[in-house]
Amino acid sequence: MLDTVEASTSSASIAEETTTTIADVTTTSPSSTAVTSSTTAAPTTKPPTTSPPTTVDPFAPYCASYTQLSEIDTALDPNDPAGIEAVFTSLEAAWIDAASVAPAVIADEVETMRTFIVQLRQLLAANDYDFGAVIAEASELEQELGADTAQILVKQFGYLECDIDPDLPEDETAVFYASLLNTADRRGVLADLLTDDGTFSAAGATCFADRASAEVMFPLVGAPSTDEQEAALSQVLGICQLSKGGS
Repeated sequence: MLDTVEASTSSASIAEETTTTIADVTTTSPSSTAVTSSTTAAPTTKPPTTSPPTTVDPFAPYCASYTQLSEIDTALDPNDPAGIEAVFTSLEAAWIDAASVAPAVIADEVETMRTFIVQLRQLLAANDYDFGAVIAEASELEQELGADTAQILVKQFGYLECDIDPDLPEDETAVFYASLLNTADRRGVLADLLTDDGTFSAAGATCFADRASAEVMFPLVGAPSTDEQEAALSQVLGICQLSKGGS
């Protein structure tokens, strides 16, 4: 800015006619000079107002689908083939939809359930929807596919992430206990619960919580369970030198 000043030491009149961007310079002492600028400050521009980012629930599509699935009335009358067909047709469509939107964390288990229900409906259709005629083969199919275990984990996820309670009180307890296996801190909470309710001693509960898997929770609390789940529970109890009634 100073290079716009046309200064001259040879003529006072020239100096007086010189245009400058610095005005009102007053020398007060050899070491002190006051300078007043005539430049107008640029107006302050406020940053644009932005709305906080919208939080998107990544599980919402699945939870909506699973909610519809859980609302299907699965009560069966073994003497009503048409009713059995209607229930399994609805279940098949619901599991297919759930599998199409399942998040990665539970996708494998949901796909297992979808496969099981689709094959079970086909098995029923081939036997005129006579449930009694296929019960043994259906049980083998369930264990072969691992659908019994998958169902526990699907219910656990539904309970924790979708706020959908399991069907029975015992199931709810089993799913809640299974939800405490995800971290070391949660396993400590499980051990405290099993100690407080008298299931195991403090040492036994700690050993059990450290080694338990979701599969053992149903037989532990007395919920309907498979032979495989009972065997898994027995194995953990044996390692920890516990009995099902407490130790």
